[in-house]
Amino acid sequence: FLKVGYVKSNDEHNEVASFFNSRMKDYDLNILGFTEKLWYFKSYLWYSFLTHDFLSSYKYALKWVELFEGDRSNIQFNPVYYLRGNQYLLESLFLLQNPIKFKQVLKNFEEIYNSNWFPKDDNIKTVAFINLFTNKLNLHFMEGTFNDALPVVNDILKTLNENNIVIDQHYVLVIYYKMSSIYFCVDDDEQCLFYLYKI
Repeated sequence: FLKVGYVKSNDEHNEVASFFNSRMKDYDLNILGFTEKLWYFKSYLWYSFLTHDFLSSYKYALKWVELFEGDRSNIQFNPVYYLRGNQYLLESLFLLQNPIKFKQVLKNFEEIYNSNWFPKDDNIKTVAFINLFTNKLNLHFMEGTFNDALPVVNDILKTLNENNIVIDQHYVLVIYYKMSSIYFCVDDDEQCLFYLYKI
């Protein structure tokens, strides 16, 4: 992925498929431990993304998330991987343009994250912030409910200003781009340009 990115032709698809299939063995998932299953699902998830097979990426992201949700202690032990799994699950549903399932997954994800038992440190709060708010905006993009997204934009700005969340510059640019797109869709050219200039 780092060398060539996503496949862009049938030849590249065949090359990636040949490379992946020659190295992946058939495993009996029933005898694999938690970490082995996680890496197995991650491997197939990334293979699916690379080859633009978003239905399979959904399938393996769902298996990843269900692996954690099957035993709450797995979430408590490694919450960042749980957050990442949900991000990939939501990304897959976004690419499949399935707003009904997307909304259900997002609601479940937010409820679990907001539970008292879910671990929260600065890193976890930052990852959750990025995942939750970008996906709340994505839901509004899928549903075309741009005016309803304005309170989400305000929540994003409030959280950024109040909590001093340290976010990688890439994610800040993505958030600004999504916010400018929301403002464009509600015909607020001034705010749209304001956030585009920040990029």
